[in-house]
Amino acid sequence: MTSYRLDVVFSGIQPEDQTLDLLETIPFVHWIFQAGVTHAVATVSAPSAIDAANWLVEQVSSLVPQARPVRLDRDLVSVPDIAQRVGLRREAVRHWVKGARRTQANFPEPVGIVGDSIRVWGWAAVNEWLAINVGLGDDMLHPGEEDAARIDLVLQQWARRLEGTERHAHWTILASEKSVAVVGHHRSVTAVIAGNPTVVQNGVFSLVS
Repeated sequence: MTSYRLDVVFSGIQPEDQTLDLLETIPFVHWIFQAGVTHAVATVSAPSAIDAANWLVEQVSSLVPQARPVRLDRDLVSVPDIAQRVGLRREAVRHWVKGARRTQANFPEPVGIVGDSIRVWGWAAVNEWLAINVGLGDDMLHPGEEDAARIDLVLQQWARRLEGTERHAHWTILASEKSVAVVGHHRSVTAVIAGNPTVVQNGVFSLVS
């Protein structure tokens, strides 16, 4: 079974001794409380990233009923971050980014620019590239953009279910190459996500045939 690394942001969790004692009983989860934001960084063996997210929320909500999943925190990295993670100099990473060597071309495109024109990449894509091209990176699977978008939808449904306000028993995820959109009405939610058509029933995704 595959091991997935997830960083899920929760609300409704206070860093109190009794709460921390409960949360620390969940295996393979590291808790970070930073600037009023609670992160559950989990390593979960599961058939899919969606299953891993469902397992994490089930564990947390069973121990701390007031906890609510908010979103999946994207693991964004810059050139210095990548260099630090793989134990190499920044110049080596810059060569990869520029595609200076033919055998190391097609480095992932950055997902954005922050601060003083600093480019950032999703670690999931970088980690996959490292494994294929230079034999580096970690041995975990990190949700890519498509899985991350689907996990966010699942977390939203979990939050409404825990609040007792979930009215959408059935969600349909439709294929699209360019957009991500969610349209809700009184019976269902229709979402458009890049990738394969998918149906989620009670928080569990499956491909549409």
